Amino acid sequence: MVRGVTFDFWQTIFYDPNEPQRMRVRAAGMADALAARGIHRPPATVLRAILDCGRHRLAIDQEREFAPFNQVTWILGRLGLAPDEMPPCLLAAVAAPYCEAGLTVPPVVFPAAPATLAELSQRYPLALICNTGASPGAVLRTVLFRAGLLGFFKACGAAAAGGAQAGITSGRFAPPRVVQRAWRPTRAGCRSAC
Repeated sequence: MVRGVTFDFWQTIFYDPNEPQRMRVRAAGMADALAARGIHRPPATVLRAILDCGRHRLAIDQEREFAPFNQVTWILGRLGLAPDEMPPCLLAAVAAPYCEAGLTVPPVVFPAAPATLAELSQRYPLALICNTGASPGAVLRTVLFRAGLLGFFKACGAAAAGGAQAGITSGRFAPPRVVQRAWRPTRAGCRSAC
């Protein structure tokens, strides 16, 4: 008996032909945020650091998510900066364009996804379980909302922080503990923080 259906965000509901453009938006935004505080790094240099960070993410432990803010501090270190010595307002200013680029250049919904989700949600509770990648769960929830798909899900779970934060995956499967945590709200008969 099927008790529920889980989906991953990336390559299941959304695909990403716009990733190169989003990377350039991230790099330009981070370079602008640094320049506004007197730290000059060309967007092309920032883009190289972002791409290096992506390769680093793929090389690290597959069971642990490299959270977006940690990616930002890694990128800043790669740019020769000391994120531990930066004021929180500067870190936040640099993190915003990196983390929120998916709102400016969103991924694309697979054409069959809306109808599939609508049909399945009539028969089963649906959950979204994924890694956050470079976009925090709040950004991915906004992308889902804008696409008119958020309401189909009874629960959302993220691999970031071991699934402890309600959020949303890029390229990795969520560990089993994340799947189990995402389904807890539906077993209790309530909606999650999706």
